[in-house]
Amino acid sequence: MTVFLGCGFAAKYPEGGGNYSVPLQWMLGLRRLGLDAIWLELLPATADAREDESRIRIFQGGFTNMD
Repeated sequence: MTVFLGCGFAAKYPEGGGNYSVPLQWMLGLRRLGLDAIWLELLPATADAREDESRIRIFQGGFTNMD
C-alpha cells in the first residue's frame, strides 16, 4: 500500500528544523510498518524561477542521509 503524506509548510521555512519533524516521523513510522510512504511537499511557485529551484534544492538537501 502506498501512503502519501501531504505537507505545505516545511519547504517554506527551511530554517525551522521542527517543521520537518512531524511529517518526517509519520513517513518513517509508516515505512517501518512496511508501507510505501511518500512525502509530498506543496510549494507554490513564485515569479522567480531561480528562487523556486533554490527552495526545492534546499528542501531536498535536508534528506540526504535518510535511507
